[in-house]
Amino acid sequence: SVPEEGKTTVSFNLAGALGQVKKVLLIDADLRRPKIGRLLGRDNKQPGLSDLVAGQAQLAQAVFFDARPGIHILTAGTVPPNPLELLSSQKFAKVMAKLKENFDVIIVDSAPLQLVSDALVLSQFASSVIYVVKADSTPYQVAQNGLKKLRRVNAPILGVVLNQLDLEKAEHNYDAKQVPE
Repeated sequence: SVPEEGKTTVSFNLAGALGQVKKVLLIDADLRRPKIGRLLGRDNKQPGLSDLVAGQAQLAQAVFFDARPGIHILTAGTVPPNPLELLSSQKFAKVMAKLKENFDVIIVDSAPLQLVSDALVLSQFASSVIYVVKADSTPYQVAQNGLKKLRRVNAPILGVVLNQLDLEKAEHNYDAKQVPE
């Protein structure tokens, strides 16, 4: 829904887990505030998704293998002037089709849904969408609104990850006497 809910962390960990048994590509499609390249210590001048879509880089120049998590990674690349336009383009669709030919699983990390429409556009290329919500932080109505937006574009919602849940706090707030038998 909003920044700092843990979308990138969930994406990275899911990619790493699936990378143990599949050929996985993790794409940083948050073309406004990319994080994955920075987290891996990559120079933001190296080619990435936007450069690939713009035809300024080849697949072999933009995708790299990181042995630590055992996955291939495509960083955001050069931040474009209009990310939504780039993600909505036919060139982007062609790049995604090519990537689908080369990888068993593609995980796409996107910008927050409530701030921009990028995630809605990206959902149209997905076989499954996982919606990440930060526990005790993201208001219920905001999360519900995000899911409604995804449903409106017929996004294939697989489920919701309730992230950063404080189990001690949740246990403390749980009162067994209030649960019907």
